[in-house]
Amino acid sequence: MQITPEGPPVLRGKQLELHHRDERVLSLARQIFIEEGYQAVSIDAIAKQLGFSRGTLYQRFSCKEELILELAIRCHRQLTEVMEYAASIPGRPRERIVAIGEAIDRYAFLYADNLRTLAAINSEIIREKVLPEQLLRAQEAESGMFRVLMGIVREAVEVGDLVLPPKFTAGSLCLALAALISGWAQLHRRPDRALELKVENPIEDILRSAHLLMDGYGWQPFYREWDYDRVYERVGQALLAFPALSLPVEERMARGKEGAA
Repeated sequence: MQITPEGPPVLRGKQLELHHRDERVLSLARQIFIEEGYQAVSIDAIAKQLGFSRGTLYQRFSCKEELILELAIRCHRQLTEVMEYAASIPGRPRERIVAIGEAIDRYAFLYADNLRTLAAINSEIIREKVLPEQLLRAQEAESGMFRVLMGIVREAVEVGDLVLPPKFTAGSLCLALAALISGWAQLHRRPDRALELKVENPIEDILRSAHLLMDGYGWQPFYREWDYDRVYERVGQALLAFPALSLPVEERMARGKEGAA
């Protein structure tokens, strides 16, 4: 495997062949998982459908749980890249938290199936059957998202926009924000939950809750004192430059969020 100074490793020969094989296996596993559910995923069935021997595939993935976890790792990494891009949009730290929330909302809208994969990563069945090395990689991938949030919170403290109350840490606030973001994303996967609670505009409610949380911590600029409608509009335009989050105009208009900003 040759390493180039400009980018990621360049695969050649046998390694490239194995990489392509893994891509085909994971692509089919994802399709089966999304269309038929966790129970339908089978190493034997995937090997047969792709024309591989069982032994060949078992050398790489010893069980279907390893396949599902590998898919979740990829989703976490992609979501971290989305958050990193949003965090790079110019603005004060709190504005960039808004950008992250908007980016995750857009990601959840575009890749709702990935949320099912991320939900599966917390299953005890999966965690008990995979190798410790793979579980560690999954934990590291998930930690990447917290690092993005932590970086912005610490910057807010450094520039004086945020003075943490006694007994509270940057980690405390990150955990609270992450819980809100997680709930926000899951609404895209299970919108019926909001209907059960008779909440007409769940995303807007969660947005307000996030701002109330940050106001409660004293994080400036306060929601009531800043034109966050303009922030959402600016962020929405900036996110269009990120390929994974770009949406056709008609889809954006149908969704209505940018139009309402």
